[in-house]
Amino acid sequence: MNTAIHLSSSDLPFIKVTVYYKNQSITLPRVLINTGSSSTILKLDVVEEIGLTVEVDDVLGTISGVGGSEFVFFKTVDAIELNGFIIENFQVDIGTMNYGITY
Repeated sequence: MNTAIHLSSSDLPFIKVTVYYKNQSITLPRVLINTGSSSTILKLDVVEEIGLTVEVDDVLGTISGVGGSEFVFFKTVDAIELNGFIIENFQVDIGTMNYGITY
């Protein structure tokens, strides 16, 4: 059986996501699906490869969860693609994401 969602050894669900930004794209093979989150957060070290970095005009914020709090900045990407579904003009949070989870 071919499935788009893969469980990690700790039963966390991961999915492959492609992010499109300013005529560039990056495919992230293991993005955690967090159904309890109010936003989508991407790891800065990974997405800066396509230019998703903090700029002077970016809005900064904080996110909080079980793992603690973290500063993030907000970006609207051209699109994200999940299992053939494309969502255009999608806002994401960008942060360091040092949670101790292997991606």
